Amino acid sequence: MKARRIAGFIAVGFAGFGLAAATSSGSPDRPWTSTPVPTVPGQLGPGCPSGNTYLLMNFPSFIVDAGTGARVIGCGWFPDTGCKEPVVVTMKVNGNQYTLEGNVEPKESAFAFPVPNTSSKIEGFVKIPEEANLTHGPLSATITGKQKLRFGLPVFGCFDLLSKSSREFTVTVRPSAVDSSVITHVEPPDGTLLKAGEPVTFRWVLKRAGQVRIHVWYQATDGLAISVRPQTPPSDAVLDEQRPAGPNTFTFALASQQGATLPVGVYRFEIELLDPPNSGFIPAKAKDGSFTVVFGR
Repeated sequence: MKARRIAGFIAVGFAGFGLAAATSSGSPDRPWTSTPVPTVPGQLGPGCPSGNTYLLMNFPSFIVDAGTGARVIGCGWFPDTGCKEPVVVTMKVNGNQYTLEGNVEPKESAFAFPVPNTSSKIEGFVKIPEEANLTHGPLSATITGKQKLRFGLPVFGCFDLLSKSSREFTVTVRPSAVDSSVITHVEPPDGTLLKAGEPVTFRWVLKRAGQVRIHVWYQATDGLAISVRPQTPPSDAVLDEQRPAGPNTFTFALASQQGATLPVGVYRFEIELLDPPNSGFIPAKAKDGSFTVVFGR
């Protein structure tokens, strides 16, 4: 429920494929090549020359944040033939390898007129996983990209012809702002139905002990959520106590301060873990969900 910042964008260099990076302020770093690359007005990245002769790009300083999104631009080996030629982006960091989630594809058709395209701009987004850096300092990582050329024929459909890979290049991965692995196995699952007056039981698993707070809100309208404990925060939590590592449960009676049953409708909840000051832990990501109270039968 809390807003997450999205870092600037990275870029990978293919002989024909470039992943471009931006600083955290959003201003793009300039990619350096052995020969100037033309820039076409209106394009997201450098102009893409025909043929598989695009120069490998070198980036003097790439910085990305674990747990955030990264925009990908550049030039691919192959244009869009109608069979999808996505670019698979891989990161190696701290002894682990990740295939980055996202969607990076060529943005120009192979069947251009009057001259067919033999290369293309690529564009998309990938996500740098939190697990890439759950330490307290920056880590060095390498990134590569791979793109297949696919072609289609009537009846036979699409098939792979060949593929090209980029050369490895190095990026700096800064620590994730939060750790999603601290609070897991949260219940009740979204969509749970409870009868009016029936209590709700929360369950969760903690990777480490700490102060746990559970907040519950009644979703009155799309833009208005009302706390079921309307005191001044943080005392509006229905639970605010030290809890051990491992499985935990807490049962809450759906009644107001005056003992009246809370109204039917949708309720949202959030479970958060507060570490002691200067604990050295990466903050746990709060987990949220919803349940619905209906009239009893």
